Amino acid sequence: MTIRYQFQRLIFIGCFAGGALFFTSCGGSHEGPSAPFGPTTSTRSITPTTSFDSCLVGRWAASRMTETIIYNGLPVGVAGGGGTVITFASDGTETVDYSHAQALTGPYGNGLYEIRESGVAVYHDGTQSGELTFNSPDYSRFSASVSVDGTTTSAPPSGSPTPVSYQCSPTTLNQTTEVFSATYSRA
Repeated sequence: MTIRYQFQRLIFIGCFAGGALFFTSCGGSHEGPSAPFGPTTSTRSITPTTSFDSCLVGRWAASRMTETIIYNGLPVGVAGGGGTVITFASDGTETVDYSHAQALTGPYGNGLYEIRESGVAVYHDGTQSGELTFNSPDYSRFSASVSVDGTTTSAPPSGSPTPVSYQCSPTTLNQTTEVFSATYSRA
């Protein structure tokens, strides 16, 4: 079986971060059961500023994520991801906890396409002009799997997520790319 999908952020997140991962992923692809999971490095060059947007600092809980995955050349819309928790430190360290994350699922033909993420991913982020960049990802405590019509494949992460646009208020954080969106509430 060949698995092919776009993964915007690993905050899913995945990128999204989560995910925009996720997962999210941020502009990568996955092909085949042994291919790496997650995004590839962005071709856009954004230099993070020396400061980090203070609006992001704190703990955020995902209420909903949506993403378009490419599987066998066809777009598959997936949604879910509630329960994912992101914590931003003032130095730009982002910790994404998938311990209580719901799967991202969507219909594929007569079956189901599903992404399950678990563990913790850590990034060192920068912000500039409403964009969040992800640097030096640490996936050592993160794992993911993809199921298509009941056949599950482990999907180890690789690469770095592409930047996501974000809008932050005291209570709500929205992240978007062309194929990913996520909404978080301050936790």
